[in-house]
Amino acid sequence: MKRAIVFGATGGIGKAIAAHLAAKGWSLYIHFNHSSQEAEKMVAEFIDKYPNQEFFPLKLDFLAEDKVIKTTIASLLPISAAIFTQGITNY
Repeated sequence: MKRAIVFGATGGIGKAIAAHLAAKGWSLYIHFNHSSQEAEKMVAEFIDKYPNQEFFPLKLDFLAEDKVIKTTIASLLPISAAIFTQGITNY
C-alpha cells in the first residue's frame, strides 16, 4: 500500500495535495498542529470517498521536545513519502 504523510495538510496547499494523493490511491497521514477539526473533517471525507485506503489524523508540533517527535514518528505505519507543505512567511 502506498502511504504518505502530508505535513501541513490542513492548509490550502496541503489540502489540495492530500486530495490529489488520495484520488491517486495513496493512504495518508493528515498532519496538523492546531487545526484538529479540519484534519478530522478531511479524514472523514477521505474515508467516505476512498474506503479501501487508510487515513489518519496526526497531531505533531515541530517545536516539541525531540523525544516526543521521535516517539510519534516511531509509532507510524511504514510510509513511502513525506510531503512538507507548511511554512511561515515573514515580511
